[in-house]
Amino acid sequence: AGISFHPVKDNLDQTYIVNADSLILKIEKILPLLLNRQVNVEDILIVSPDVEIKRNRGDLKLLEKDDLNGQIRELQANTMSFLNELRVKRCRIKNASFRYFPFPGSNRKYNIQHINLSIADFNLPKPGTNSNDISMEGYVKLSIQNPQLEIPDSFKRVQLDYFEWSNKEHDINVGKFV
Repeated sequence: AGISFHPVKDNLDQTYIVNADSLILKIEKILPLLLNRQVNVEDILIVSPDVEIKRNRGDLKLLEKDDLNGQIRELQANTMSFLNELRVKRCRIKNASFRYFPFPGSNRKYNIQHINLSIADFNLPKPGTNSNDISMEGYVKLSIQNPQLEIPDSFKRVQLDYFEWSNKEHDINVGKFV
């Protein structure tokens, strides 16, 4: 049957649904979480997560102004308001799919499938005083095998065998790009 996360309110500007076949979380020790708001995760495994995000209303021009770094800083600040420290030894996401519907009331979407993500020795400390500083340590590898890409308002298709990126290697590998 799996696991599912979704909002409890329907009247949000953006809603999400996350389903996964399985989620395994191994926390090293529970006492640091209770006493110091520190989470030390030994291993996370998420199998076949399916993420769907729908924009229900709001000004799309405001979305265009949002930059990825700003969103990551906001996520980091929100996470760290609850936690003093988050450390993950290993996280694996296997065969994920992602759909984003940016236009309210429309079926046009961004869609990508067959996503695999591996993270090792991840550390997300408190944000620095510099507003442009995004602190993240560790190894991150993203791979997508035979991606099925769908882009709204596009009549062109992009076909590739695979896509690989790692934060430790300084290149992106793409196979048979058409």
